[in-house]
Amino acid sequence: MAALSDPSIGAAEVNRRIGRSSAALMAAHASTYAGRFIKVIIIAAFFGTGVELESYQAAINLPLVINGCLFGALVTAVVPLIVEIRTRRGEREAACLWTRFGLGMMALVVAICLALGIAAHSVSDWITDPARHDAALAAHLLQLLLGYLALYFLVQYLTMIFHGHHQFALPMLTALPNLAVNIVVIIVWLRFIRVEVASLVWGLYAGALVQLVILLVAGWRLGILRPAWGPTPEIGRATHNSLVLLLGSLVSPATLVTVDIIMAAPVHRGIATINYAYAIFMFPVTVGVLNLGYVLLPYLAGQVTERDWAGLARTTSLSMRMLFYVTVPIAVGLWLVSEDVVRVVLERGEFMPSDTVMVAATLRAYMLGLLFAGLLVVVTKIYNAMQRVWVLFNISALAFAVKIAANALLRGPLGAPGIALATGLFYLLSFVLLALWLRRSVPLARDAARDRTVALTLIGGALMFAAVTWTRAAMMRAGWSLTAILLAEMALGAAVWIGWSLAARMPELGMIWRIVVRRGSASVSTVGTTDL
Repeated sequence: MAALSDPSIGAAEVNRRIGRSSAALMAAHASTYAGRFIKVIIIAAFFGTGVELESYQAAINLPLVINGCLFGALVTAVVPLIVEIRTRRGEREAACLWTRFGLGMMALVVAICLALGIAAHSVSDWITDPARHDAALAAHLLQLLLGYLALYFLVQYLTMIFHGHHQFALPMLTALPNLAVNIVVIIVWLRFIRVEVASLVWGLYAGALVQLVILLVAGWRLGILRPAWGPTPEIGRATHNSLVLLLGSLVSPATLVTVDIIMAAPVHRGIATINYAYAIFMFPVTVGVLNLGYVLLPYLAGQVTERDWAGLARTTSLSMRMLFYVTVPIAVGLWLVSEDVVRVVLERGEFMPSDTVMVAATLRAYMLGLLFAGLLVVVTKIYNAMQRVWVLFNISALAFAVKIAANALLRGPLGAPGIALATGLFYLLSFVLLALWLRRSVPLARDAARDRTVALTLIGGALMFAAVTWTRAAMMRAGWSLTAILLAEMALGAAVWIGWSLAARMPELGMIWRIVVRRGSASVSTVGTTDL
């Protein structure tokens, strides 16, 4: 694959490649998330929100957040160095970097696993409430999961190497056989061996092993995974950058669910409630919001490199309009159908009607912060393009401290929904502070088109709210089934939104069509001058 920086490649071709990669990532994310949600449905049916499940969720939370922070720091810090060394000195020199750095990181992960294994009982007492959970079971599960922590870190490290070779969709697609094997092992264990929460652990191991084998074989055949050993002057820079970014990731949105779960431990069935609500909340964030950020980042980085501040201001305004346009209908729609979705999808087996009420209330609270979560993605991408990592860290740390205080204040009177509201406060405060700071570097003049989009989006959201609410009440009085009502709500909400977009001639709908359906055939600059 030719580098995107190749001067022989025109801007239109670069945009098409970015669009194709973004569309592939969106499809892969959607497929992966669908598989994960099938697993959530199975877990809900067999374990509901019981003590055994909460002990498992508390135990796995720590390994997952460690892996997430390590992977985020590695991708941001090491991938650019791999690309730089490959371009300047060749493939073997780049292999020397990721081989030596990988061995060092693996040693760090093993040390973390040993420390957690020794302190498992103390850690389980910290992440659980002894009055509500089985701390001994949580400690046992945490020890079982330490091998998975090391195994899945290796999977993520190989994924990072693929990214350094401009291979994005392939490692994402390997998550599908991982999930398939994971789900099969869980079902077989629960149906034919024993109904126990440890089945979820063995499913994780089986799926990760399959994904690891696929990545190793594919990487070897593509010539990507060929370890080498030799002097690597950049090893110090890679280590320094990774440590700085790892420190920043501890107060980033990636760790929010960890804080929520720890804070939810004293709440009755709070850990399971947070997990179920967060799983639904992350679908629009993962599939829609983050992928729009991936589409826009190359343009932002190019404009920063060329010091095109006027262009950066236009792209910033455009991206915020796009996120506003996308997130408002999703937030309104999911807020309206939250209880129906939870009842239809999860309420069976051990998942009780009382669980539905609490999970739906928590999901509604998360939805209140979705708009600012989306806008925060855009602003964060701008800071990444400008390499203002310390500004990001300082503001995130401040917002994180406010979130922890809000968790403590809202958890008592509101329970799990209060914790979700505190997460929305984190998104809001982070976005406002970062946006205010950004105005000092990128002057954002008043934009009539942006103001028009905001106004029309709010009107469209109000129309959707009224139409779906009235229709649901009418169908309930007529005795329709809950599944039919849910399908009608979703179809009507989409129809109202698209109809309003066409009637109001909102150009954002056309741009989404170009990015997603036509796979990015139109460039941001072209859309900005002709359609917007």
